[in-house]
Amino acid sequence: MKKQLYFFSLVLLVLLISSCRKNIDGPVEPDFVSSQFEEQFDWNTSRIVELEIKSDADQFVQISSVDNKVRYHRGVYQASNGVYSVTLSIPKTVKEIKINATIVTLSDGVISIQL
Repeated sequence: MKKQLYFFSLVLLVLLISSCRKNIDGPVEPDFVSSQFEEQFDWNTSRIVELEIKSDADQFVQISSVDNKVRYHRGVYQASNGVYSVTLSIPKTVKEIKINATIVTLSDGVISIQL
C-alpha cells in the first residue's frame, strides 16, 4: 500500500511539474531598435571644467561642492610657479563649486580665479 501511495504521489508530482510552463506569446526582450532619440541629444552626464587659479601667497587649494560633501580636488599652490591649472570632470547637475572659501559659478571654457 505504501508503494502504491508513493508511486501515485510521484506520478502526480511529475504531472504537476511538467504542466507548469510559461505562456510565451511574444518576444521576451524589449525592442530597442525602434527607439529614436534626437540627434543633438547629449548622453554625457559630466562636463570638463578647466580652472586657472592665481594668488599672491602659497596656500592649499581645495575644490569641493558648495555644501562641502564632495571634494573634487586638493592641492598646493605655490605663488612662485605662477598659475595653478586644474582640469576636472564634474557632473552636469553641479552649477557652482567652492574653491577654498570662494563660491564660483561654472561656465564654459577656462575659468580664472584670483584667491
